[in-house]
Amino acid sequence: MMNIKIRSITITSIATLALLAGCSEKGPAEEAGARIDDAVEDIRERLDPAGPAERTGRQIDEALEQLDEAVSNAVEQLEEGED
Repeated sequence: MMNIKIRSITITSIATLALLAGCSEKGPAEEAGARIDDAVEDIRERLDPAGPAERTGRQIDEALEQLDEAVSNAVEQLEEGED
């Protein structure tokens, strides 16, 4: 049962990130969604603490998300400079 919830949260988070990837500025709804995601993650971690491999995987996922955001911002700035 817990695995289904974790998968649902993960899929929802990934889908949300994919849909919002085109946006450069975070709006209030996106910031609120990020806070909700963080709260859900905190609750999940308290209910079912992750092992070292899972924690490392999450850190890698977070680093990749930050890299993706940085690349998207850089591309957008380059495109704006061409106009």
